[in-house]
Amino acid sequence: MRIGGLDDFLARRTPGKLLLIFLMLLLAGAFVLSLLKLIEQKPPALLFTTALVSVTCLATNWAFAYVFGAKSKLESVIITSLILALIVSPVVPDDLNSLALPLLASAWAMASKYILAPNRRHLFNPAAFGVALADPIAGHGASWWVGTCWLVPPVLIGGLLLLRKIRCLDLLLSFTVTVLGMIALMSPPGYAWIFVRETFFRSAFCFFAIVMLTEPRTLPFGRPWRIAFGALVGYLYVPSTHIGSLHFTPETALLLGNIFAAGAKWTKQRTARSYAAR
Repeated sequence: MRIGGLDDFLARRTPGKLLLIFLMLLLAGAFVLSLLKLIEQKPPALLFTTALVSVTCLATNWAFAYVFGAKSKLESVIITSLILALIVSPVVPDDLNSLALPLLASAWAMASKYILAPNRRHLFNPAAFGVALADPIAGHGASWWVGTCWLVPPVLIGGLLLLRKIRCLDLLLSFTVTVLGMIALMSPPGYAWIFVRETFFRSAFCFFAIVMLTEPRTLPFGRPWRIAFGALVGYLYVPSTHIGSLHFTPETALLLGNIFAAGAKWTKQRTARSYAAR
């Protein structure tokens, strides 16, 4: 059903522009919550970390764009920096041991857009790639602090608007059913609802699904492939999933899904070329 003013507002803006507005409002809301001491993050640390990752992303992106002779899209750079600011624990200037993660994650995120970008389309979600590579060097990974119950309502409201624009409901449903279904099935008897509730309201589940999972350039083509992609990432996202002693973080789950999506695109393109050659 069409909603006049809302749909007109969405139609006049690209998905990237809507995501940028959403992330800016979400970070502003988080800052207000920090001022009110409703979340653990301190206002000075939140402001400093946001500035740090933004400057690092902009500088690194400029350097790679210059070296590769490529045109850079400022909107994309800012989106990545805002995502990093929302998933990396805020730090202060004198905490030298904690500065490595936001600095390295920002630099690697920008590098992935140029080094790992066949046909000028990045293969991996930049923010996830940056955090995953920075983790072993920094000695700790992203905290995904955006996953607090106070931020779930704005994430869901903004997510519904983004969903109305990008129309990825099949992807989100397959991811959601897989994650929450597996958690419910693997929970001790009588505790399924508690674990599902905690996952939904006290983790980065909603933010990850709406912002990270739906990144357009890393999605496979076609509904069946998108559903499979959502289910695969969902399976790897569940905390109890492991291969031997190897456990997955949200960012590594997404990166493996990105590899699957790239393979699905290649398969579909090869099939199309085969039919065209007949």
